[in-house]
This record gives sequence, C-alpha cells and structure tokens, in this order.
Amino acid sequence: MKIINYFKDNKGNEVYEITGSSCLIYEDGDDIYDIQDQLYKQILFYKNNIIKSQEFSSEYFENKGLLIQFSGSNNIVIIDKDNKIKKSKICAKNDSFFYIGKSKYQISNLNIGSVSSTDINVIILDDLSCVSFTLKIEDHTRIFIGSDCQVSLKVYCWTGDGHAIFDDLGNCINVGKEVIIGNHVWLGFKSTILKNSLIASNSIVGACSLVSGKFNKQGVALAGVPAKIVRSNISWDRNPPKKYRSQK
Repeated sequence: MKIINYFKDNKGNEVYEITGSSCLIYEDGDDIYDIQDQLYKQILFYKNNIIKSQEFSSEYFENKGLLIQFSGSNNIVIIDKDNKIKKSKICAKNDSFFYIGKSKYQISNLNIGSVSSTDINVIILDDLSCVSFTLKIEDHTRIFIGSDCQVSLKVYCWTGDGHAIFDDLGNCINVGKEVIIGNHVWLGFKSTILKNSLIASNSIVGACSLVSGKFNKQGVALAGVPAKIVRSNISWDRNPPKKYRSQK
C-alpha cells in the first residue's frame, strides 16, 4: 500500500489515491465488485500514519474502546467515528490499510493485525457485529468482509500459517493468501476461516467449523472440519427463531 497521488476535489475535500487498497469479492463466480481506491474528506496525520474520520484522533478511539497501535509508518485507518466499539485493537508496522464501515451494531473484541504486520489490507463494510473476532494477517495479504455480517464468540480468521514450511528444494510452500467473506454472512461460535478461503453472500458457518477453500455458491450452510456444504437455498436473520414460530 503506497500513496500515489494527493489532490483536492471541487468541493475542497482532500483525496488520497493509494495502491493496494482495493479488494475483490466474487459473486456467483461471474460479477466482480471492486472497492474504490480513493479516500475522502478530513485526513489527520499521526506519526507519519493517516487516521481518518469526520472527527478523529487515535486518542479519541482509544477512549471509546479501540486501541490503534502503529510501530512504523505509512498506515491508513478509516473508520466511522460513531461506531460502538469495545475492547478492540488495530495494529500494524508499515504500509497497511484498514477500513471499517459504519455499523448500527456493537463491535466487541475485534483484534486486527499485529505490531509487526507489514503491507496488510483489511476492508470491513457496513453493519458488522461481533462478540470476539481475531484477524491474524500475514504480511502482503488481505481480508475482505462484506456488509451486514454477524460474528459470534471466539471466531478466528487467518491469512497465513504462522510458520514457514519448505519442500526438499528449500522453497517455501505455504505463503499467505487472502480471505474473502461476502455480504450477510454469519460466522458461528469458535469457527475458523483459513487462508485462501471464500464464503459467498447470505451464508452461515456452523459452530466449531473449519473453513478452508472457496465456496462460491450463495445461501448455503457450511459445517464440519473441514467445512462442507450441509444445506443449500437458506437464509438467516438476526432475530431468534421464536419470533417466527409465534407468527404461525
């Protein structure tokens, strides 16, 4: 992630164009939706990093329950200042980008990156809710999470394995890879999403499941170790089942 251009638009807004900030989500195996590469409005520089919102400072969010910790430079954080955040942390060393959209729900125990992370990219669209969600991101990889996603307790997402594995020629064979999660996805209790995984929109990951692979079909329930499709043509709602039983 590098800032490649800066200018002011016709309304006087500061605009930064950066490389490495776009992330692709695949729907039905055909259409590709691209997240925009331009950052708008008031930008605050903080120790050679950029932290942006309508009213923003690192201290402001720390007081609200989000610790932002950089050990290097050229990092960008964009987050809505009105988000309800509790016991959460964003960390990076150098050249990393973080976007968390506006959410009407509570975001608790969201932990992203580490103080040694370099060139990582995390985009979370609007209306995330989570009880505890840890994103372990290997250098030069990214995670995309769509809008209206619900994350339960003790959920983990990994873009790497943590330690290198070599073949008999000395080549590293387990480099990190991205994770893509679509819109309106429910990640169940103690589920884990591994590198190179894709979960299509309107899906459910069952409790204690291990997702490793690409699931392009929308409206499915995944469960098991490793996870597989256990039911298709489903949807889900944040309300409890009793609400719908009472309507019958």
